[in-house]
Amino acid sequence: MISDCQVCKEGFYCLEGSTSQFVCPKGYYCALKQYPKACPEKTYNPDRIKSKIEDCMTCPPGYFCNSTGISNYMSFACPQGYYCPTADIVAPIKCPAGTYNPYLAVASVTGCINCPEGHFCPAASVYP
Repeated sequence: MISDCQVCKEGFYCLEGSTSQFVCPKGYYCALKQYPKACPEKTYNPDRIKSKIEDCMTCPPGYFCNSTGISNYMSFACPQGYYCPTADIVAPIKCPAGTYNPYLAVASVTGCINCPEGHFCPAASVYP
């Protein structure tokens, strides 16, 4: 009988005709009676059983989360030669000419190293 049906809980999702509910996966949130929705770009969710978009956290400085449904922001490190100060940038920012950056996940222009004397470092240089 329809009265025997139970509502699928927040943080879980149910497939039509299923007799069980499924755990909402990492990188997603599952509102009441909804299928999983991916956390939007620039956010991540490392936990399961989340139910609100607010459970999607902003990616930290040094990372460029340019995808949806991210569970581990560490896989989205700002690339060498660039820095990523905030999650709301459109693209990683090039280290300026005269500097270089051989490291991943640099969060500030201060992470761009001055080019040694006698070397050439165009913008976004990884090495002098």
